[in-house]
Amino acid sequence: MPEESKHSAILAKDLRVSELILQEVHSGRNHVLSKLHLKYWIPSASATIRRVLSKCRLCRRLHGVAGQQQMADRPGVLPDELPFTRNGVEYFAPFDVKCGRATVCSVIFTCLAIRAVHLEVAASLDTDSFINALC
Repeated sequence: MPEESKHSAILAKDLRVSELILQEVHSGRNHVLSKLHLKYWIPSASATIRRVLSKCRLCRRLHGVAGQQQMADRPGVLPDELPFTRNGVEYFAPFDVKCGRATVCSVIFTCLAIRAVHLEVAASLDTDSFINALC
């Protein structure tokens, strides 16, 4: 048995020095305990090692458990209507299109039953363009 192990220094488990020594030899709990007993003696060292290793950010990141995806409950009553039986229509103001350098309008159809959205491009704000976008 080495001379250092025979006359090891006794450290209190609450001291900051004890935590720093444990962080320096940082690895698995049994390895840290065996390295620690070569030079030092800490009462209830196993619990102190577990506390220090549980605070280690690197270990928590490497050995942490991934969280589970939480899914929301499905709505209790699904609508009996087909999509787009009741809908809303809105025209967008004209905006420039880079492809072809034209100004076009857009029509947005929103379903009031299932909240679906459908976009169509219209050439202008006149009725013929709207009917073409509708069909």
